[in-house]
Amino acid sequence: MKYWNRIVRRRDLSIATKGLEWLWANREGFRIQESIDDVDMPWNTKPLIELMFLMSVLRRNGFDDPSINRLSDYAADVAKDFDWHQMAAYDPSAATALALALKFYQLTGKPLPFEESYFQYLAEVRFFEGMDRLPYRQMDLAHSLAVVGIRDYEAYLAAWFANTAFGRGQHPARYSVGDLYSLTHAVFYLTDVGLQPDAPCLDLATNLRMRRALIHQAAIVARGDNLDILGELLLCYLMCDGNLTGREGQIFDAALQRLQAGQCDDGSLPPTRAITEKAKSGKAVFTDLYHTTLVSVLFFSFLSKAKQS
Repeated sequence: MKYWNRIVRRRDLSIATKGLEWLWANREGFRIQESIDDVDMPWNTKPLIELMFLMSVLRRNGFDDPSINRLSDYAADVAKDFDWHQMAAYDPSAATALALALKFYQLTGKPLPFEESYFQYLAEVRFFEGMDRLPYRQMDLAHSLAVVGIRDYEAYLAAWFANTAFGRGQHPARYSVGDLYSLTHAVFYLTDVGLQPDAPCLDLATNLRMRRALIHQAAIVARGDNLDILGELLLCYLMCDGNLTGREGQIFDAALQRLQAGQCDDGSLPPTRAITEKAKSGKAVFTDLYHTTLVSVLFFSFLSKAKQS
């Protein structure tokens, strides 16, 4: 059995590594582009920030792969030429991007492309509070600031979580895609991206209900056509140390097979059947594939870790 587990674990790591190789081969897609469609945010920093998030989560959880180092170096090189000061002055929603970039640079040991004192000043004068956010986005802000040492908002995490679809006790079948993302992102923050599987700000009963909600939603979503949210649900189930045996384990394995069936030979993971067909014909573009591939890399990395323990 231990021999079989080692084989399975190597296979999971191989899938994660192939995903990292796809990200490296398509790294130009992470360059910051001018956005002509979004007047509120004229720069599209989202792909780069999400790449930094991926690199930071992998590093914080002890994963090691040559592709992590070279992708980190690439992200740092792209980010150093961007005017982060201007973005921060333009929109308070830049708080999360700045905090994630700050943490990323702290982990890599590379020179920060903006002054940390500038970021600290914006936090101290409450500049980042100058906009309305959905509850899970408030949690996003709180966690992002906390990981760089600003813990002013952490006391409100449980209250914000109580105002999400999960916190309101919404029936599982009535979750929208947005509701599902509010659950998965909240789990990222509550568990500190898997470093605290039992969310410290929640009581035991709520932690257990959260795990059940994740696996039940995975069972529902696996029957649909959205591998991006399915991957996030399974990833979060691992982050909060969900049970991989019994009925929950059977649901997890069935959802896992659904995810594996969607994987392309080049390491990318198309989120839908329509995009899978585009990928097969060579017509899928970077924006079609990158986010679900990021999720896939994280999920299969965490899965290999779960099977090792």
